[in-house]
Amino acid sequence: MPVSVDTLYTAVTVYKEARGEPRQCQVLVAEVVRNRMDNKGKSAQQIVKERGQFSWMPLIKGQSISSVYNRIQSKAKNGDQEAIATATSIANQVLQPGYDTGNNLYYFHSIKGRRHDVKCGNLYFSYNRH
Repeated sequence: MPVSVDTLYTAVTVYKEARGEPRQCQVLVAEVVRNRMDNKGKSAQQIVKERGQFSWMPLIKGQSISSVYNRIQSKAKNGDQEAIATATSIANQVLQPGYDTGNNLYYFHSIKGRRHDVKCGNLYFSYNRH
């Protein structure tokens, strides 16, 4: 079954930003992408590519998202193979039409001490205040 570009962007974001975190925290990362999509009327690709929003984005330097995803899959060992499969499953779930996140989480970071509304694992999430 082909995977959409938006699913690839969301899956790689979950993998790169929350790999090793509990599944619930990985879902919250995907929901941040979804909440921004819904709020801004943009695709996951457009959201993830917004300048300065996701730490992994500058690292791909013009590569296609499918080549980045395929490289992750081919180089993944043991737990990382499971991690990219989990990230893809989460992305598929969260990007389903009609999916309701049930929250308005809009930002996340991993810096202890910065303002946040929700802590999950080692990640800190904040609501959209607009």
